[in-house]
Amino acid sequence: MRVALLSMIEPATGGHALPRAFLHVGGESVARHQLGLAMALQCQRIICHARGLSAELVQMQHVAENAGLQFHLINGPRQLSALIAAQDEVIVMADGLLADPRRGASLMAESTATVLVLPVESGIAAGFERLDINHASAGLLRMAGKHVEAISQLPEDCDLVSALTRVALQSGAKQKMVPADLREGAGWRLLRNEADAHDAEAGWMDLHLGKADFIAPGFAIAHHLVRRFGPALLHAGSGGNAIATGAGVLLLLAVITGWFGFLATALAMAGVAWLLRTSGGMLAQVERNSMQLPQSGQTRSEVFDAILDVALVVLIGWSARYFLWNAWAALAFPPIILLGLLRILPRDRLGRWGGMLDDRLTLASGLAIAAAFGVIMPAIQIAALLLMAAGIFLTSRPSRITGA
Repeated sequence: MRVALLSMIEPATGGHALPRAFLHVGGESVARHQLGLAMALQCQRIICHARGLSAELVQMQHVAENAGLQFHLINGPRQLSALIAAQDEVIVMADGLLADPRRGASLMAESTATVLVLPVESGIAAGFERLDINHASAGLLRMAGKHVEAISQLPEDCDLVSALTRVALQSGAKQKMVPADLREGAGWRLLRNEADAHDAEAGWMDLHLGKADFIAPGFAIAHHLVRRFGPALLHAGSGGNAIATGAGVLLLLAVITGWFGFLATALAMAGVAWLLRTSGGMLAQVERNSMQLPQSGQTRSEVFDAILDVALVVLIGWSARYFLWNAWAALAFPPIILLGLLRILPRDRLGRWGGMLDDRLTLASGLAIAAAFGVIMPAIQIAALLLMAAGIFLTSRPSRITGA
């Protein structure tokens, strides 16, 4: 069985009353991020080394048990020895370690005992413990459970992580250097105080948000908004779900506005609703990636996009301002063709330009401008013809994918 040991003993510097483990990055404690790393490493049991029970630990226990993991709380080496069997694999994490769960899991993918290390100069400067003349500990190691018994005779107030690191090295664990690219930004940090946590936040967002596709303006704006305001929303406890709810409300208001004949305004509101929903989806993806939450938001995003497309068709159809079926159908047909083409064109052949097909902010903004000038139907027809020409061109091009 694979067991994760999370240390929550070292106090934060700078007069902070809580341990380093409860410093917050992106609205969640470092301990919660370490739990995500433990999940990425497929640990079945979580052992927290802490001085006592706290509200943060109770919350951690609920998250772990809801994920199907066993949870234990200890306050010294003797209790740890009693919980570890000889055949167990033990993953040990240092106080305050903030690491990318995906990269951390890949570094520990081998089944052999491993102690991750850093260059001694940069490692000590970052707050990690010196191991030898060339290396500092990186705060993460894997060791065999049979070697944990060696620390059972140590005092209860010993540095458990440091002791286990020494035992692992003495028992033959290999040293493995953390890659240089991972040591940059927030990919691998030791947080000691609130200032460290604040400095790591921007890099943490970049790490899990990824790069923006600036060819699609709507996605680029959403990316910028999440990077700029995402940490504050996460700290406030709102997260992506609150933004997604706001998007739904705004889309409903857009439909009501279109009902009263304000087409340009309604289309602009629909575009902003898409922007909010996309931003919420990006922020939810950051939370899922960093804390290994289950992938549950993609279906809702697809449903929202489908509803948005229907709303755009309805809004344009209402522009007739009278309800004769043949008139409404004639007005609705061009946007149906336009949106259908946007959905069926092959994105894989467009490369980075493929994001433009899903950018409803740009589409709705363009339609709103056309509606304001009274040329929405010609604009839709021209856009549909251009997409149709692009589709014919892309379909007629030979595929670059060849069989072996």
